[in-house]
Amino acid sequence: MLTHFRDAFITVAVKLPAVVACRCSPTQKAEVALLIRRKTKKRVCCIGDGGNDVSMIQAADVGVGIVGKEGRQASLAADFSIEQFCYLTKLLVWHGRNSYKRSAKLAQFVIHRGLIISVCQTVFSIASKFEPIALYRVSHFRVFSTFHLRLMSVVGLALGWVCDRLHCSSCLLPRP
Repeated sequence: MLTHFRDAFITVAVKLPAVVACRCSPTQKAEVALLIRRKTKKRVCCIGDGGNDVSMIQAADVGVGIVGKEGRQASLAADFSIEQFCYLTKLLVWHGRNSYKRSAKLAQFVIHRGLIISVCQTVFSIASKFEPIALYRVSHFRVFSTFHLRLMSVVGLALGWVCDRLHCSSCLLPRP
């Protein structure tokens, strides 16, 4: 739909902190989201409150639907649904921060487990004078993974609970 001045529009739009598309057709809104995502190679969050925003929300990486006077179509099509626009700050700042931290912890857990297995296998290979002997069998991997997962999940939950309590949402919202 964006046939005229597409490149000029996108070069200006990607320099802005936010792009608001109003009085556009649903396909134009979706096309703007897709163009920004293609140009910047970043994730796009689209927020809508009506049925005309559904295609834009579905075109985005993260869609937020607001239940409004126009109905629930946007909130049903979205990844996240909120009741009022004022809840958007808490959704992005507090829950976004928690999601980021938990994803980082999961990545560290996977790397840590792989590092432990690799170091043990390397030390065993050196001790056995590089004979082609495997330290672990499939059953050992199952036992190690189960034990490590249980232990780290308990420790991670305890530490995560303590660290999440150090920064309450009321402290972070005024100064994200």
